[in-house]
Amino acid sequence: MSKKNHNRFNISSASGNSQQTASDSQYQTSSDVTQNEMDSPKPFRSPVLKVERQAFFLAFSEILLVFAVFFVYGARAVPDTNEPYYVGKAFHAWRPDVLKNDAFLNSYNAHWFFYQTFGWLSLYCDLNTATWIGRVVLWLALAIGWYRLSRAIIPVAWFSALSSVAFAYFMLKFQMAGEWVIGGVEGKVFAYVFVIFGLDALARNRWGFVWVMFGIAAAYHPVVGGWSVVAGGFAWLLQRKFDRTPLLPMLVPLMIGGLLSLPGVLPAILMDWGCDKEIAYKAYRIAAFERLAHHEYGKAFSWAFVTRLGLLTAAWLFCSATVWTRKKFPKRDEKNISPKVLTNEQLAQYAAPPGFRIAGFVIGTILISCVGFIISYGFASEKYLDFAASLLRFYWFRMTDFSVPLGMGLCGTALLGWVSTLCERENFPKELTWWTKIFIRAAIFLVVIYCAVYAVSYQYYFHLFTKQEMTPTWNQMNGIRQNCEVIAYGAVLLISGFLLFYHRNYGNAAKQEETPRVLPSRPVFLTFLTALILFGGSVPSFLEQAEQRISAKVPRTSGNSLRFHLLWRDMCGWIAKNTEEDAVFLIPRNSESFRWYANRANVAVWKETPQDSKSMLVWSETIRDCYSSPDLPAGFESYPFAYVLKYHKTPEEIGGLQKKYDFSYILTEFDARIPLLDFSVVYKNERYILYRVAATESQTPPVETLPPSEMAIPSFSPTQ
Repeated sequence: MSKKNHNRFNISSASGNSQQTASDSQYQTSSDVTQNEMDSPKPFRSPVLKVERQAFFLAFSEILLVFAVFFVYGARAVPDTNEPYYVGKAFHAWRPDVLKNDAFLNSYNAHWFFYQTFGWLSLYCDLNTATWIGRVVLWLALAIGWYRLSRAIIPVAWFSALSSVAFAYFMLKFQMAGEWVIGGVEGKVFAYVFVIFGLDALARNRWGFVWVMFGIAAAYHPVVGGWSVVAGGFAWLLQRKFDRTPLLPMLVPLMIGGLLSLPGVLPAILMDWGCDKEIAYKAYRIAAFERLAHHEYGKAFSWAFVTRLGLLTAAWLFCSATVWTRKKFPKRDEKNISPKVLTNEQLAQYAAPPGFRIAGFVIGTILISCVGFIISYGFASEKYLDFAASLLRFYWFRMTDFSVPLGMGLCGTALLGWVSTLCERENFPKELTWWTKIFIRAAIFLVVIYCAVYAVSYQYYFHLFTKQEMTPTWNQMNGIRQNCEVIAYGAVLLISGFLLFYHRNYGNAAKQEETPRVLPSRPVFLTFLTALILFGGSVPSFLEQAEQRISAKVPRTSGNSLRFHLLWRDMCGWIAKNTEEDAVFLIPRNSESFRWYANRANVAVWKETPQDSKSMLVWSETIRDCYSSPDLPAGFESYPFAYVLKYHKTPEEIGGLQKKYDFSYILTEFDARIPLLDFSVVYKNERYILYRVAATESQTPPVETLPPSEMAIPSFSPTQ
């Protein structure tokens, strides 16, 4: 195939729907055969997809472009969400003498393989440098994997960049269970790199590499790798019996993948080995119904999150049915066909398109999530609560947040190739009025759909607030608007996907002589729908993310205010220079970046939850002791920590906590409306104040560097 023809989209090779002709040159069987050899049956071997390589410079440029897309979406300020957790644990695994009195860092290393393969950077660089090195390596690996996967599905130059923009957008805006891939450094991101390489092998029909890649993914994250194996097995079952690789040749790759997964699977298995069942079930309940309910418990998901992913899933089903269906057998019964009577040429002709195998994987993950909803709604009663919690801890909803956006990104670019091929077959009218009429009519129709769904979802939100007798805050209003926009766009995606599916046979009808010639406006309309799916939300989102990367300097772990972030850095910097290295601090419950900046141990924070059952119960008790009280008002999580300590903890209770958890300092928010605690103040600035609660021979004198000012905190009326 010449380079010119290779870069032109071939509808028969990339889409694979029923009206397409076979593209035998895309597949290679066990060996190159002569015409005489084709006439006799050959030993069966599933045909492997063959994709012509691009020139090195072109491939390198395309990979860099995909990397740039991932960089724009993931390059937030360090440390990002979860990075203090995973990077801190990885560093501590290699340097256990540092912060050896920190309870969380000394808890069980559930992600042992990730800590061992990443934590060695602590021997040569600091936290920030190591994190950026990890990010660049991850994004580059993701870009290479995505480029290969996109080329296997849509072998057209630069289409991998388009699909990556769509994938990043759908992943960001349509998630249901809080999953993400493009972002900070942690074990699951490493796992998703190998899942994408496994999907590339799956698209090319190289099943041996599939199981090996999924096995390495399980080593980094057992849940991600394990569910990928299950979904990959479902995709294998969807293949026709003569099109799929037999089970026997896959046994060795399956065994290799299983062995490679042991560094990640064994620590997860041994984590609660020998633990009392009652303790384990209590920890499972805490994880599934309290701490991680937004990830594990389907009943606790926001209706908006479920709706938006459901709309995207339905839209993807229509789009994939348009371009990724299997070829039909002319005048034959599939059950009567045996690979023993088919030639290699016929095997290649009837092979499933690569997108069909990816669709099988996505459908497998959707079925896994359906089982999670069945567990959440069917076994969440008090009678089966322990049983449900023990199952929900396996994150049944994790993979759909990744697979459905992946499928939609790839399918959207396949649709673009499909409609571009249809446009090449048609002679567009030269009059501009045709284009104007079509675009105006389609735009009006879809805008009406968008506005109607937006209005209904907006009213439903306020109905929920009215029912609970609550008034939404400014931040809640902003979140409501964003959710309604995504839901409305999801409805437009659904309608567009349905219309594309409805017109999926247009290409064949236009070629048949006995069929009357249809209006040339049809491919223009289909092009409009495809562009709306692929670019309608992704391009504005990409520009928004690019603007945020340029202007944002505040990590998400420190809030949204640059001023508060600088004051937080000032306090943590003073602590790092002027306090004992083995000191333990009681800090606000959401201060996950404290250890990152101050390099000191803390009692507990909400974000850093241990993995093993015994440590999780200790952590839960610590959170209740330090941050809650029976007389706290509803929503105490939003109240300043200083308010909780001053009005809901007596000095005797604080002293008891100090003896129990052995902390020497208390760090709280500073506000003129809240009287100081009855402890020695060692440092304060506009936002934070540090108390010394453990007596020493030489106490640091009080220091005031910045004048106090009124902080933006939740309104309340404290009473003693």
